[in-house]
Amino acid sequence: MTEAALHRIGKMWVSIMKKKIRNSKKIATGNLLNSISYSVVTASDGEPILQINYADYWKYVNQGRKKRNNQRPITAENGAVPIPALMEWISIKGIRGRDKKGKFMDTTKLAFAIRASIWRYGIKPANFFDRSVTTLESMLNPTKIPTGTPPELRAELERIFEAARQDINIIIDNMITKELSK
Repeated sequence: MTEAALHRIGKMWVSIMKKKIRNSKKIATGNLLNSISYSVVTASDGEPILQINYADYWKYVNQGRKKRNNQRPITAENGAVPIPALMEWISIKGIRGRDKKGKFMDTTKLAFAIRASIWRYGIKPANFFDRSVTTLESMLNPTKIPTGTPPELRAELERIFEAARQDINIIIDNMITKELSK
C-alpha cells in the first residue's frame, strides 16, 4: 500500500478511535484522547507501514480490568491500579468520598478504597480499539462498492480494500508485539 493511502487510513482510524472514546464517556484528563495519533514509518523491508501511537495505559481503558476477588496482596506490583494515578483521577473528577460516619475522607484513603473496589469488582472495558477496527473494516468492505461499477474499477477497489485489511492486520500484530515486549 502506498504511503499516501496509509496516511488516509491512519487519519480515518485515529478519528474513529477518538470518536469511540468520546462515546464511551471514559475521558478524565483527555490525555489518552490527545495521545492517539498515527505515523507512517518504514519497515525493515523498506515498505511503509502505519503505526498507531497512544498513551501507555490505553489497554486498561480499552480492555478494562478483570476482577481479582480476594487475591492478596493488593499492590501495584500485583497488577492493581497505582495509587498516584487514582489520586490524580479523583482530583480531576472532583470526587469526595465519605467514611461510615459521613465525614469527608482523605484523598489517599479514598484512592485505596477505590483501588480495592477495582481489585474486587474490576472495570468494564470500553473496547474503543476493537470497535474502531470493526468500523474501519466495515468501511473497507467490497460489498460497499456500488452496483454498476465497471469490472476493472471494481477489481481495483477490491484489491485496495484487501490490501488495506491486510495492513490493518499487520498494524494490530505490531501493536500486540509491542505490548507483549513491555
